[in-house]
Amino acid sequence: MPRDRSFFTMHSDRPDESDLQAPWLASLPLEPGYQDAALVIVHQGRAAVPPEGLAQVLRFHADGQGGWIAAARAVQGRWGYIDSEGRWRVPPILQKAYSFSTDGLARFCQDGRWGFLDLAGRVAIAPTYDNAQPFRHGVCAVQVGKEAWRIIDRHETTRSSEDFRELGAFGANGLARATPRTETGSAPLHGFVDTAGQWVIAPRFRSARPFGEWPSTAASLDGNHHGLIDAAGRWVLAPHYAALDEFNADGLAFFAEHNAWDEGYGYLDVQGQVVIRSGRHLSRQMACGVVAHQPHGRGFLCADGMPLPAPALSFGTDFSSERGFAVVRTAAQPGHPGGGGPVPALPAWGILHPDGRWVPAPAQLLEPLTDGDGWLVAPQPDTPLVPFITRDGQTAYVNGDGAVVWRAHYDGQQVALLDADGTLLWRSGVQANCWPPRPFFHSPLTDHLEGLQTLDGIVPLAHRLLVEAEARCHACARGLREAEPAADLAPGADSDPDPGARTLRRVVYAGLSESHSGPYAFLAAHLEGVVKDAHAALAQRLSARYGPPVSAPPGAAAPPPGGNAALGWQVPLSQPLAQSPAGPEDRSGPQALWLTLYPQAGARDGEAWWEVWLAASAVQGMLAPPAPAGPMAPPPAVPAHAHSHAEDEATSRQSASDAARPAAAARGPWLALMAGVAAVCVLATPHPLRTWVRHTVSSVLGRPSLG
Repeated sequence: MPRDRSFFTMHSDRPDESDLQAPWLASLPLEPGYQDAALVIVHQGRAAVPPEGLAQVLRFHADGQGGWIAAARAVQGRWGYIDSEGRWRVPPILQKAYSFSTDGLARFCQDGRWGFLDLAGRVAIAPTYDNAQPFRHGVCAVQVGKEAWRIIDRHETTRSSEDFRELGAFGANGLARATPRTETGSAPLHGFVDTAGQWVIAPRFRSARPFGEWPSTAASLDGNHHGLIDAAGRWVLAPHYAALDEFNADGLAFFAEHNAWDEGYGYLDVQGQVVIRSGRHLSRQMACGVVAHQPHGRGFLCADGMPLPAPALSFGTDFSSERGFAVVRTAAQPGHPGGGGPVPALPAWGILHPDGRWVPAPAQLLEPLTDGDGWLVAPQPDTPLVPFITRDGQTAYVNGDGAVVWRAHYDGQQVALLDADGTLLWRSGVQANCWPPRPFFHSPLTDHLEGLQTLDGIVPLAHRLLVEAEARCHACARGLREAEPAADLAPGADSDPDPGARTLRRVVYAGLSESHSGPYAFLAAHLEGVVKDAHAALAQRLSARYGPPVSAPPGAAAPPPGGNAALGWQVPLSQPLAQSPAGPEDRSGPQALWLTLYPQAGARDGEAWWEVWLAASAVQGMLAPPAPAGPMAPPPAVPAHAHSHAEDEATSRQSASDAARPAAAARGPWLALMAGVAAVCVLATPHPLRTWVRHTVSSVLGRPSLG
């Protein structure tokens, strides 16, 4: 797998490794939710994982003996140092470990104390310090007590005559930001010292950035106005900006003007010259000389301030120095020519290079792999690959040219990592539910079902809701009619009778969270379409059982369908309601149940959602047509595997409700008396209070609530 040499030029701290290919890392999800993953080291056609497993590996460094070494964290949480073959140079017994600096030493923490390790994995400085900064120019800062830092060399010889309250890492110019130990204020003053601990820039700044690799850095006298100083402390750029970040690998620093909102953001160079000026959507994450300047990566600027000649985009990640490119999704715009040629009219995922070249994802790839929270997975150190979910449900790792380098194949018990030729590189241990991750942007309809494992489960659920609604209807009818058998509506009373008992369930849900609705705005159309398809598929199954649907009457569905037409099926009662002494012609009670299926959509506080609800209700005065299949006949038997756990819970709740009804009926004569008083109250109460009274009556009679 040849690697582009230009990729290594981004790592200026490792010039001696520019002709070598560092090991790559493959993170393989071990179950569909991506809550557990195996991290595999791949180098020169071989793959390895230590017995302890890997949770994280930092950047590999050449050890000078033809091998590689990197700080790594085992699955159990402890750190150590590992080579490219998966062997521990230092076992995972450390509290923390860092990568190697340009001096070839790495910081580590053991039993709360800090020391240093060399590239051979040997302890160079024993862990005796409270804290430590990385080595640079043969020296580093170590903490020897509370607010006491000093400078030592590789032989642990103290290089400074005084200790400091704060002491940072040394920059390329040999200066480190420092605070005098005599400084005691809540806002201490910062200056800069050399490797001997001598003050080169007196401590007079309320805030100051480290010099890093550049000849100037940001500083402020009052903490509110920031400018640039050089290695002698002279102002290169007088204090002006409200915020000024450290210089990045491209030698540019992000700035923000005072009182900036829509405008007043940008990047300036080490001389203080503004090279990019943009609005509030300008990203602080510049890499490869490119930065996003429109919301959620829908447009990019080059380091010279010119727009990147890219196709129209609906989403894009920041550029990554590890990969050397960004992962983007084109917008639905016909034939927009990008740097890499014509772009398809339909939205498509692909790779965007710093020169504007757009590489579409291969046709067999469905979408980029996302983590358990729906975000694109972060790149691994030194690994210029991006994982995709394939259209056949597996996983593939693609390079910047769109070529598949690795494949992950799942069989339900194991996952195997294969190279581009299909050669086995590594296989996981056997475990349950070892299936590939589920798509996030192209989620299947079944992922959005609630209380149903399959679409066919809607018919058994409908039957349970109808049975429950009829039982409630009979309970209400018995209670009110026994209390006042011949009650008539008083003049001026509410002519819209109580629609009766109602049961409902949400059966489909698709939503965009507040955090997702901005970057993934394009996903709304897909989710709306999924719910629409689900509504049609469920209606088809209900129609096969209950006949063609009609428009449901008002009150048959709750909550209100928000203007969406509800599909309805009228279902006769299994048993007629108890007749009033006035005679069989008195049909003051409902004579049929309505089964309704209706969609809803809503948005609030940045969230958006699409739903389908199923309701069974008793609607006053609706006469049921003949039902060839028989009123309330139970649905055909459904195999046990077609029911979800949620359906079983619904069945349990129904059984508990049925068991409770005899007890409710045996509460004694006082219940009939209370029902009579309640009926009088309903008729005599002014219209605005009737709803509250009815709710109270229902509670007294023990009528179950909605849902």
